[in-house]
Amino acid sequence: MLTIQEFNSDFAKSVKKHFDNQTMEAIRNSAMNKIFDVADTDEYSESFTSNEGVDQPTYFDENENLPESKIGKGYRSTFDSEEFGHTISVSKKARLKARDNTEKILEIVNNQKNGALVAMHSFLEKETHKILNDAFTGSYVLAPDGLSVCNDAHLWNSSDGTFDNKLASSALSLDVVKAVEAYGGAFVDSTGAEMPLNFKTIIVKKGGAAAALAKQIFGIENIRTQYQATSVGNINIYAGEYTIIETPWLTSGTAYFFVADSDMLAVENPMFVNFIERPQLQGDVMTESQNLSWKWAYAGSFKYGLRNLPFTLVGSPGS
Repeated sequence: MLTIQEFNSDFAKSVKKHFDNQTMEAIRNSAMNKIFDVADTDEYSESFTSNEGVDQPTYFDENENLPESKIGKGYRSTFDSEEFGHTISVSKKARLKARDNTEKILEIVNNQKNGALVAMHSFLEKETHKILNDAFTGSYVLAPDGLSVCNDAHLWNSSDGTFDNKLASSALSLDVVKAVEAYGGAFVDSTGAEMPLNFKTIIVKKGGAAAALAKQIFGIENIRTQYQATSVGNINIYAGEYTIIETPWLTSGTAYFFVADSDMLAVENPMFVNFIERPQLQGDVMTESQNLSWKWAYAGSFKYGLRNLPFTLVGSPGS
């Protein structure tokens, strides 16, 4: 009879390494990784103070001290990591049917492993996409000022100013893009200083109405000429100007979100995902439960949310 001790060695070599590697690959290729700032951290509880602007340089006379540059301190937000996990299980009945054959049991475990990977990937995508799926209601995820992610009355912490990153409930159109471009070009920080935002990405649900409209407006990679006008007086000036991210994990097919390029700003992507522990199989050996099933737990720990006021994100529920 095959014992759990004999099987553990084969399990660790054949399954554990593959599970951990495939987990990393799944996260790397996920929609989550394209939209949010995904990183690793060793801080279980993290606090962020958002930046709301910075004093502008000024002229100075000979022998005059230069003014100190001060960053407008925003809200302080704290996030605690949370654990999630499941188990891979091989029942006593399954082992008897396999007649304690190591290869047959490994095949059962591999099927369990593949199912676990799919479930883990689905869990991570659905959880982190709450940042966008809840953007207009604020039932699960809030901005640092305590308001919904997309709101028409966001309040700066370092001043009495406000900003509006919620678009009207209308279908995506050229007029909407013009409004977003105008918003970006006229944006000012908490001090009232110009902080132009360069919007270059749009997020839509894969297969949704907004996705089709986005492709009509911005074009499809490698065939963008299909959407360029033939007459000089009707040129679509936005063709090819935006990266379209289609994610199946948005719940609304009409909603759309524009994201500004933050490379030239003193702020990071406000939407973050930090892993304390990437999902992985736990420990080096399988355990036997009271019902004689062999079990191997997989788990991870992470936190997500908004670490900065989301002025680099504007969105609409569409129509």
